[in-house]
Amino acid sequence: MATLHPDALGDTGSGPVTVSVLGPLVVTVGGREVSAGSRRQRALLQRLVIGGSDVVPVDTLIGDLWTAPPPRALAALQVHVSNLRRILEPHRPARGRPRVLVGASPGYGLILPEDAVDTRRVDGALIRARTAADAADARRILADALGLWRGAAYAEVRDFPWATAEAARLDDLRLVAREMHAACGLRLADHAAVVAELTGIVRDRPDREESVRLLATALYRSGRQLDALDVLARSRRHLADEFGVDPAPRLRSLESDILAHRDVDVPALPPDREEPSTTPVATVEAPRARPSAEPAVDARPAESARLQELLARTRVQSRATTIWVTGEAGDGKTTLAGRAADEVRAHGTTVATGRCSEVPGAPPGWPWERIEQELAGQDPTAPQDPTATRVPTRSAFERAHHLEEICERHLAGGGALVLVLDDLHRADETTVHVLRHLVAAFWDRPFAVVATYRPSEVTPTLLPALAPGRHRSDTVALAGVGSEGVRAVARAVGVVLSQDVADRIARRSGGNPLFARELARLVGSHGPRQADVAVPDGIDAVLRARLARLPENTTVLLGRAAVLGRDVDLDVLADITDEEDWLDALEPAIVDGVLEDVAPTRVRFSHTLFRDVLYADQPRLRRARVHARVAAALRRRPQPETTAVAHHALASATAATAADSVALALAAARDADEAGAWSTSLDLRRRAREVAETADPPDPALLHDVLVPLIGSAARAGDATGARRLRREAIELADRLGRSPFAAATGWTAPPVWSLRDSAEPDRPMIAVLDRLLDETVDPGDRARLHAAAFFEWEGLDDAAAERHAVSAVREADRSGDPEAVCRALGAFGYLAYGPDHDDAREPAARRLLAIAADRESGDHVAVAYFQLFLAACARADLVAARAELDRALAAAAGTQLLELVGVAELFDALVHALAGDVDEAVRRYDALSRDMAEQGLSLASVFGLISRVMRAQATGVVDDDLWQRTRRAANDTWFPVEVPTAFVHLLAGDRGTAAALYRRSPRPARDYAWRARTVMRAHLAAAAVDLEECRLVYDALRPFTGTFGGLDAGSFSVGTVDAALAATAAALGRDDDAAVHRRRAEETEDRVRHAARALLTARTPPVPDGGAATPSP
Repeated sequence: MATLHPDALGDTGSGPVTVSVLGPLVVTVGGREVSAGSRRQRALLQRLVIGGSDVVPVDTLIGDLWTAPPPRALAALQVHVSNLRRILEPHRPARGRPRVLVGASPGYGLILPEDAVDTRRVDGALIRARTAADAADARRILADALGLWRGAAYAEVRDFPWATAEAARLDDLRLVAREMHAACGLRLADHAAVVAELTGIVRDRPDREESVRLLATALYRSGRQLDALDVLARSRRHLADEFGVDPAPRLRSLESDILAHRDVDVPALPPDREEPSTTPVATVEAPRARPSAEPAVDARPAESARLQELLARTRVQSRATTIWVTGEAGDGKTTLAGRAADEVRAHGTTVATGRCSEVPGAPPGWPWERIEQELAGQDPTAPQDPTATRVPTRSAFERAHHLEEICERHLAGGGALVLVLDDLHRADETTVHVLRHLVAAFWDRPFAVVATYRPSEVTPTLLPALAPGRHRSDTVALAGVGSEGVRAVARAVGVVLSQDVADRIARRSGGNPLFARELARLVGSHGPRQADVAVPDGIDAVLRARLARLPENTTVLLGRAAVLGRDVDLDVLADITDEEDWLDALEPAIVDGVLEDVAPTRVRFSHTLFRDVLYADQPRLRRARVHARVAAALRRRPQPETTAVAHHALASATAATAADSVALALAAARDADEAGAWSTSLDLRRRAREVAETADPPDPALLHDVLVPLIGSAARAGDATGARRLRREAIELADRLGRSPFAAATGWTAPPVWSLRDSAEPDRPMIAVLDRLLDETVDPGDRARLHAAAFFEWEGLDDAAAERHAVSAVREADRSGDPEAVCRALGAFGYLAYGPDHDDAREPAARRLLAIAADRESGDHVAVAYFQLFLAACARADLVAARAELDRALAAAAGTQLLELVGVAELFDALVHALAGDVDEAVRRYDALSRDMAEQGLSLASVFGLISRVMRAQATGVVDDDLWQRTRRAANDTWFPVEVPTAFVHLLAGDRGTAAALYRRSPRPARDYAWRARTVMRAHLAAAAVDLEECRLVYDALRPFTGTFGGLDAGSFSVGTVDAALAATAAALGRDDDAAVHRRRAEETEDRVRHAARALLTARTPPVPDGGAATPSP
């Protein structure tokens, strides 16, 4: 149960508040007595006084104050709370937080100093009296305490069941205080006063043996021996008649001393715990003060232990790890991660938490913003005001390196660092990039990331982070909890369930902790029948039942808060509400657990499903109006967050405001592009298009302004088909508007990793537009962009045209001096150099691209540069260098580009297994990739299934039925030319006739990334067909590539060494000496590469952070 602390009390603005309950209720504010209002209000205040510093749950308050609660009991309770607050803090600002009667889940409590409540003063006085310097001081303290009683404790409410125990405790405490006061009088020899004080008590309570002892002692020391013996005798008779017991040893000893006329010692003050009385009195346990913090209720002890074990391993082994906590909505991911964080924090580990926003509008990398703020606050070397010197971080690279510096400061002292990332299924590219960067940067340090996500809602953005990497990762998967877990969840919200009810809730909820908690709350407030309520469509009905308890004005305010998202900025909420007492109206949601009070200016829905229900239940028009007010409120801020402003502007857009909303969205999308949050910019532009199409009157120019940047966003999202369609639309619209189509024609801003073509036929209309623009354009930078765009239309279709455009792009870009144009041109030229004609220039061009892109902090071009270097290393059969360059490419990439490069890495890993001699494992990996490609609708899926079987057939010499079936399937499933591979399969099977026939019908291979592999196969086919002219041609073409492999230069497969093909053609030409040399080189190459491949598979090298973004590799 939550406990309130007096140090949270601030200046109420109305003076000190005191509450007296030792008699009729008396309340003073600022030294003046005030009325506490109605009988029920007075009872409420006294019930909270009994709660001490604990929060009293609302269900408890309702049950205690009403015999039969009204239909909207929580609303009625809130009325009494609000009225009491006006009495206790009459000068509290309308929008100020309460300081005395406060709300905190799951209820209300009082924050008052110890001396502000008379019962607390009495408790403290008795403690001070026992430790006083002398009897006179103790007697004075006790007299002051006894003076606080003005009648029976809780006189107005002592008949209420909840007050009985505390009233009885205070009655007994009053007698104890009087006995202590009398004992002090005896020590001061004030016997007459003691006799006067105790005579009435002993007459009324002859069972109070301490009072009897003190009175008899006072009478004896006053010379009244007979009166003292009479008091003892009457007490003995009462105990025997009423209880059938003898007096306590102390009374019997005192009687013996008096009868023997011995001196009687002056009794000391009674101890805290006297020896047990012989009187068997009935007792009722009074509420005791709770500890300041209770152990958290853990419904998942096994999963918690596993998570703690993994975190401990990180600390002990000093190796970075990512711990994925997976589960669906309500499974308790956040709770489990939060508990683990609290546990390690308690043992001195630095912990920071960030959470992805559940709704659009959050700035790119939002969880890292939160983590950065937390870490800055915990950094002893940081300035007191972290924002005073904080450098704004715009791009993913800047944020990653800035966070690396902050984390390094925390790790420098030798301690561990744990970062918690919640709801990562909603992560954007910036968030994922920073995560991967930090894990790579601290791979050998005690650094852990606990990341939660819902498996059913994983987006392509998160997939690269989930892919098997070179750093350690573990998963804690959450399933439903059992009956004991349900009971633990219920205890956490103050509800005790029987085993039967817990079993029923476990069945109804499927063990989902959120569902179980809400059903338990309903059981606590409405009775056990609620355990049989079905959970329809998830949890909506149960949540609505919870929300129905709240006051109407609270529900209305929550609806507005829901528009802001799960995390609610109270300053913004204040700006969009007209209600003066809005903070009081919000409080029932906090005390009932719908909201969490997480910061002075921020509250948070306890679960996103509450927010979703409240948002969905509002009429669309009302939601739009609230979005409009939020957008206006945010724009009034000095430095508004553009993404949030755009989100609310788009959500509230009308035909009349479409242009303004679109402008805000496009500005926010540009900011998202700068931060590398491509999915955010894509979402903003898609929504902007929808709004632009509603403009009244129609505004084609506005729509064109949206379509052009949307081309690049779609391309970056990997939607090549959609980007092509958008480009056509934008060009057609530009023609209708009389605008140049240049912006649309060059709008494909994403540097390609794979081929952009989706057909074996050129896009003639697009090529015509590009040719026309080249004729019209003079600016060299613009011409470079046009040539680069034209290259990707021609590559793989017309070698001469493709080469002309790629070379021209570089030439024009160099003339322009425009770094962005140079990057585009070098991207195109690097793609051209995947073929055979510019092999010597490919690495220098890639390093030039890397240097320029790194200087511009253009992460996507940096990734492409490293990818080109990876392929260059593959082309020279240097597997170790290739792996290093690929790791750098992966570290620099983000979003869909990263996903594509992860696919490249998986293909390369499969190839390395094949080159190492583990062909079966290679085939298994190729098959998995082929299935993934097929699920994505990629036509190359069947090609890789075929190639892997060709590699196995080469290794084993066996062509099985599976290979024949895949050969036929590949011919039907893809536009990719497979005539040469098909002929090669026939050759491997020993069917030279069919192989020769197919070979003779096949076209010469295009001079692209697949040229070397196709030419190697063609060389073997030409030699088998004894086509001497072709043998001479392919021998001369392949000779510069001796010592390499066909297909390895593409980084994804192998059809054997180039020297094996050269040996075959040399032998066919009768050049036996040359053939022998090439056979020997082929064996040497195979051995060298096999050794390197096996070394890669056994090596445990660290991952490579994206340092290459700023520093090109040597």
